[in-house]
Amino acid sequence: MLIKSNDSIKLEEYQKAIEINPKNADTYYNMGNAYSNLKEYDKAITAYQKAIEINPKNDSAYNNMGVAYDELKEYDKAIIAYQKAIEINPKLDVAYYNIGFAYANLKAYDKAIIFYQKAIEINLKDYMSYINLFELQLTLNQYFSLEKPFLLHFGDDKKVMMYYEMLRILRSIATNSSYGITVELWSEKYRDIELDCGWDEINRWLENMPDGEIKAELVEAIEVFKAH
Repeated sequence: MLIKSNDSIKLEEYQKAIEINPKNADTYYNMGNAYSNLKEYDKAITAYQKAIEINPKNDSAYNNMGVAYDELKEYDKAIIAYQKAIEINPKLDVAYYNIGFAYANLKAYDKAIIFYQKAIEINLKDYMSYINLFELQLTLNQYFSLEKPFLLHFGDDKKVMMYYEMLRILRSIATNSSYGITVELWSEKYRDIELDCGWDEINRWLENMPDGEIKAELVEAIEVFKAH
């Protein structure tokens, strides 16, 4: 017997609720979330659109619809959805982060940086925006901005600092400068924490590294990080 997932069961409940009250925006919104969890992104988008049709001020529906477009790699449509969310709620920091992420996928890195910085301006405790910002600045050979507020809020957060210190090590290798933590010390310091991150931007940066010796040293360090 096939066991239905929790989201599949919820979808059946939402469908019954819609039959009773087809004008409930929250039901369509929740349906969109359930479809997204099941990775049925086209159906999720349709549900979010219906929620927005009923309640045009639903900023979360616009934001989550953007995420669904992101998953389909339709980044331009995702950005439009996120921008609509921001028009409704200019303080929705996650929408700024998501726009930054979409622009990064479009390789519009300067725009991505602007939106990551805006997300941080709204929410100084948004560690993902900091880390993505620092990663882009590393790959664009820029110094890290906003390090001071980052360290103020996350200096004692070992899991977040693991990512930051990894990027700082890579920057020190790339710029032939000193940094207090080596790859070996990093591995020991964070041996009990799993590293879970994407490598697309780092790989792109590495491919374009002109100095062969520095590139070789970076490759060696990155292999350690990937194996962590």
